[in-house]
Amino acid sequence: MPSILSKPVAPIDQMNSFDNLQKIVDFIDEEFEVSVEEKKECVKKALITLKLKMTTGQLPEGTALAFKKTKECFVLLDEDNTPVFIHKFESLVKNFIVKSEMMEEVVEQEKKFNKDQKHPKAMKFQDIGFYKHQQLGIWGSFNAKEWIQDIKCWEEQGGEKMTLKDCDIRTCKINGRKYKRITFTSEADLLLSHIEIAFGTMIDGFTYLILPDAWKEIKDEVISLVNYETTTYGHKTRYDLDGNEYKVEH
Repeated sequence: MPSILSKPVAPIDQMNSFDNLQKIVDFIDEEFEVSVEEKKECVKKALITLKLKMTTGQLPEGTALAFKKTKECFVLLDEDNTPVFIHKFESLVKNFIVKSEMMEEVVEQEKKFNKDQKHPKAMKFQDIGFYKHQQLGIWGSFNAKEWIQDIKCWEEQGGEKMTLKDCDIRTCKINGRKYKRITFTSEADLLLSHIEIAFGTMIDGFTYLILPDAWKEIKDEVISLVNYETTTYGHKTRYDLDGNEYKVEH
């Protein structure tokens, strides 16, 4: 799973110790303004998940873990900054999305991504882009291998390929740096893309921001794995509320 853009804090190295259990409890208690019942549920699920992953060998005992807080979620990360447990507090979930606030998120995450690109330790991940997990409300980064594998998994799990229209491959600038904005759609019900809202577009789908040179290198492979559709006006095609095509002038 792609890594989350964050700097781990409060590392723990013995998951079954009382001290580290207390660290989890204290972190959740201090960082999240939710009911006692919600906090207890989060701690319980975290312990069950860690025990199961240790038992099945997915998480070797002694693995260093770290805590991460997002607006809605508590996350436990391993040494590679990859999530091993995520809990979403439903009471913190906003039922509406504000364009300006979402753009602020995009700008902030791009700064972190760009900074990580220059960090020696982060460079080993060879990340080429970043995205937002809409259901969990968390941001993540990805490398080419992870992205291709995720695209393959969509078909394996859903029974059909995702769709990529030529008009859903767009170029944008964030903090003065260029990115390709790639949005995959499907006949299945998908959530509204938060990233597209930031750019003033309403699309149900998964959106990824990827470095232009990286996209150029893997574009052909990605297109071969999805239902690629060309539209009447290419990258300038847009759709009205009734689903009719029109040409954007800018």
